[in-house]
Amino acid sequence: MSDKDRIFDPATLRKFETLTLQATQVRSGVMKGERRSVKRGTSIEFADYRNYVKGDDLRRIDWNIYARFGTPLHQNS
Repeated sequence: MSDKDRIFDPATLRKFETLTLQATQVRSGVMKGERRSVKRGTSIEFADYRNYVKGDDLRRIDWNIYARFGTPLHQNS
């Protein structure tokens, strides 16, 4: 990589190498998923798919399946 393609000069990169990160809040739980979410909503787990019917909640449509097959399918919870 040439010098003009670099975003930072070598002196600045050396300064970055000495930086450390410090958390401002301590979170409970060590592993991912052990913490309770502060957001409320539907879970990602669902029971089954069914065909979309007019009036169904659009947020429950699996848009990846719609893009792949062209048929809107609703996720039952």
